[in-house]
Amino acid sequence: MTYSIRDLVRDYETGRRSAGFSEHTIERVTLTVNMVARDMNIKNLNEMTTELLLDWGDMKRKGVFGRPLSQSGLYACFNSVKSFLRYLEIQGINHGIERRRVYCKPRYERLECLRPEQIKKIVRFAPYEVGVLIRLLYTGGMRISEGINLTIDDLAEDSTIYLTGKWCESRTVIITPDLRAEMMRLGERDGYIFHDRKRHTEPLNRKNAYHYIKTAMILAGYPNAYPHALRHGFTTTLLRRGANVSQVQRMLGHKNITTTQRYEHLVTDDLVMAHRQYLVKI
Repeated sequence: MTYSIRDLVRDYETGRRSAGFSEHTIERVTLTVNMVARDMNIKNLNEMTTELLLDWGDMKRKGVFGRPLSQSGLYACFNSVKSFLRYLEIQGINHGIERRRVYCKPRYERLECLRPEQIKKIVRFAPYEVGVLIRLLYTGGMRISEGINLTIDDLAEDSTIYLTGKWCESRTVIITPDLRAEMMRLGERDGYIFHDRKRHTEPLNRKNAYHYIKTAMILAGYPNAYPHALRHGFTTTLLRRGANVSQVQRMLGHKNITTTQRYEHLVTDDLVMAHRQYLVKI
């Protein structure tokens, strides 16, 4: 049976939306699959092969289709394609592609994470509502998309949030009672906690949230920081203060513990510094 890529992408959007996937994830996957189909001039699923996807990756990295794609960018694109292929498998559609081969491991730079004193400074340079969002993302280890979509109905009386995050994975986020009280006040008008600063009646979207937080970081003197570093900072703070990797994994909602273990080198860095500072030389 011949399946149209266009029809399959439309089915993916409908299926994932009804399953509760975030609009950001749906948009990322559909844009990537449509981009591959456009660049390689393919219309039907049987034309998409493992070799074609790998060839597309090589050409994309070399800039054949415009601006060259970085290794991490290609990695993200391949992950989107694999998400689409997983959906097809769930639907019982045979695509014949070796999903494990569609991979491009990026060379991650060592994660430089914000410390509590730096985050306090960033909050001082942010408008009040943005500052509350920054504190939420840091103290809860949350992603921007998770934070901005919260309503007061999500805030339990015991200051916990039962969250459905990336890949529809559920986890419990713990916040302080003071932060919960501030969030309740922000949401008392219409239930939405975070609103757009220019269109006050509209919920805050991801693009503007990123911009507001990034602006505060620049004003605070950290132009190379980025909003997701708040989540990184949450992780390393817990590890530095004695939380074990398994606990942190559950708080972050990581499916694989090796993702959480990427942060351990920062804790090791602290040990090296302490060793050099306090060891009695003989």
